[in-house]
Amino acid sequence: MRILVVDDDAMFRRGLRSMLESAGFSICEAPGGHAAVGIVRSEAPDVVLSDLYMPEGDGLELLHFVRVNRPGVRVIMMSGGSRLGTFDLLPAAKDLGASAVLAKPLRRESLLSTLGQLLHHSHCEQGELN
Repeated sequence: MRILVVDDDAMFRRGLRSMLESAGFSICEAPGGHAAVGIVRSEAPDVVLSDLYMPEGDGLELLHFVRVNRPGVRVIMMSGGSRLGTFDLLPAAKDLGASAVLAKPLRRESLLSTLGQLLHHSHCEQGELN
């Protein structure tokens, strides 16, 4: 499974890459929504794991792009809250089509469990599991 990790914090992206690669996933990275759009267009990852709040194209814009252009790609939105306040957009992201939402700081077990559920659900939809 190929996962695109999108976050403006390079150290956070590296940490996720390390965690997910050690669990057997193939990872690519983008520092923001605008860069992620190009990767989604050219590489069509299986899952996009994206922060909500980023200066170079926010997560909701990316979610909309993926839903319109690559509807089979699963999107997990994550957030530690807005730098502009405490308004939480994770429920809105779920309503707008995110496959799952996770609050930061991420726990390894929660992230891997969520990915496992999405993978299982994807295989069931494709009739690969009985």
